[in-house]
Amino acid sequence: MRHRIPFGAGGAPSAKRVAVAAAILFVAVGNGVWWLASPPRTSPPWAGIASRLGFPAAEAGAEGYAFFTVERATPDIYATGVVKSDRSAKISPPVSGVVRRVVPERFAAVKTGDTLVELDDRQGVENLRQERVNLEAARVQLVQAQDQLGHLQSVRERYEQLSAWGAVAAMTLEEATANVARQEHEVRLAGQRVAACEANILYLKEQAGRTRIKSPIDGIVTDVFVTKGQFVAPGGGSDQAATLLVVSDTSELFAQLLVDEIDVSRIRVGQEIELKFDALPDKRAVGRVRQIAPAPDNSQGKPGVSFETSVALETPVPEVRVGMTVFAVMRDARATPRRIPAGAVQSRGGEAWVWQEDGGRARKKAVRVRDCSGGECLLVGGLEAGAVVLAGPDARLRDMVEGTPLAAPRQGEAGHVEDHPR
Repeated sequence: MRHRIPFGAGGAPSAKRVAVAAAILFVAVGNGVWWLASPPRTSPPWAGIASRLGFPAAEAGAEGYAFFTVERATPDIYATGVVKSDRSAKISPPVSGVVRRVVPERFAAVKTGDTLVELDDRQGVENLRQERVNLEAARVQLVQAQDQLGHLQSVRERYEQLSAWGAVAAMTLEEATANVARQEHEVRLAGQRVAACEANILYLKEQAGRTRIKSPIDGIVTDVFVTKGQFVAPGGGSDQAATLLVVSDTSELFAQLLVDEIDVSRIRVGQEIELKFDALPDKRAVGRVRQIAPAPDNSQGKPGVSFETSVALETPVPEVRVGMTVFAVMRDARATPRRIPAGAVQSRGGEAWVWQEDGGRARKKAVRVRDCSGGECLLVGGLEAGAVVLAGPDARLRDMVEGTPLAAPRQGEAGHVEDHPR
């Protein structure tokens, strides 16, 4: 005979027990749904208990961020050149002569009116002395011619009186008149010789003053093409110097670059570039392309085809001098600028940085960005192609510390934001 175990009085389950069982079932179902819907934890729920018992607990990573892979940039363009002056004066010989002295050395500072080159003026001094002798002789001849003219004029006047009285023949008067005319011509010639000598003396004095060649501007001597004892002449020749030296104004400088024909189509007028100087390794300058030659420069004597490119120095460096070698780094003007999410960039006190994924941990990486708008910033420098940065809620990135463990990012295309729950 079977015995039935009663749940309550009368053998039926009690309402209280049914309510308790229903509550337990509801809590169990709710926990199961939450467990399935919630993202996986970086550490198990018993981690706290394990730590209290002395067992090592798993480190928790930052949550709610996304990964962003920096796009690969097009190769930079490199060029070399020299610093030049926007205002230079090429000094040419105004007169012919032998160089007696070159006053300043190369890179010496000069002022307007300073003597740069002295030519041997001994021949000019001798020519001037001789011309003064000629002037004195011409003046004596002029005086003699004038005296003779006065005598002939008095003779003609006497013959005119005698002719009026019928004392001399008409032919005699005509001859006296002709003599006066000839002497007047001699006086004019003597006067012209005197004027010519005087003009020549003025010219020789001026030429003597031009044997001291002076600087027309303030600046420094950037090039010297002449040496002592060399014969020079205006216009120059095969063995003569047409340009003696060059004086450049150092207050207005630019960089003259030679860009290879392969790269010249990748740069544009107005493009901003970075300039470095061999003599000043710690100095940098910002330049801007202002002119690209329409034809190649074949005067350098170097193999290959290059185009002269003029670059203005927008941030001059006081230590830069004319003639220094300059090294330029230019971006490809045809390439699309690289951008990163604005949410990845942190800044404080003028410093900008991102958190870069490095070996599964967060590393602080300084960057240079500008034009942050529309949720993006233009990346100027600081990150290499393929670098993975965190682009997550600003609050989480702001509170992140160096070395925070990160879950490995999923592989994605460059420039693609890969959502990650942790």
